[in-house]
Amino acid sequence: MIIRLGGGTTVLQHNLLGPLQKFRNRHTQIQFIIKHDISRKLLEMLVNDQLDLVILTSLVPTTEDILFIPIEEMHDRFVASIKDFGNDQEKVFGMKDLNKLPLVLQESSSSTRAFLDSIAANERVILNATYELVSYGLVLEFVKAGLGVGFINTNRIDKEIKTKKLFELKTDFEIPSRHVYVAIHKKNTNSKLLQEFIQYLKKES
Repeated sequence: MIIRLGGGTTVLQHNLLGPLQKFRNRHTQIQFIIKHDISRKLLEMLVNDQLDLVILTSLVPTTEDILFIPIEEMHDRFVASIKDFGNDQEKVFGMKDLNKLPLVLQESSSSTRAFLDSIAANERVILNATYELVSYGLVLEFVKAGLGVGFINTNRIDKEIKTKKLFELKTDFEIPSRHVYVAIHKKNTNSKLLQEFIQYLKKES
């Protein structure tokens, strides 16, 4: 049997690899086909029965035939290197203040950037990125190198926060939590294999 998966760079890296390895250890005969693209196109493929599951971080409008299952709650924050921005640890930043800093952000086509831009729009700010990068992984590496302030999912940087290599900037506006979802066509919800794999995704998140 083949399981056809779709997702963006960040979710495939952080939400798929561990569960995939454990699932394959149990089901060695299963073949996986993995597609990478923006969420809208992947959901179109799901609707057209070209994919079985899509992992994504935003609820993209689609048909009522698609079911979205939350697998992880995400907490995004502005994060910087203590070595290079440590003097700002006690400051409280507004969005306009943050826009004056060297910002390291994902490119505008990413769901994370769209989420951040919507928050900035509520503060009547259009963000100007000093560095605009294709993936979350590159954003994190640039932040670690002290090149700027990044917008990062803090679920993934516990070690860097605890060892005081990175810190979260304080803001005077709220950054709501969001979720990682698995999207599945309702006609496939009776598949025991797909449901089992979704449970693996939940356990590892």
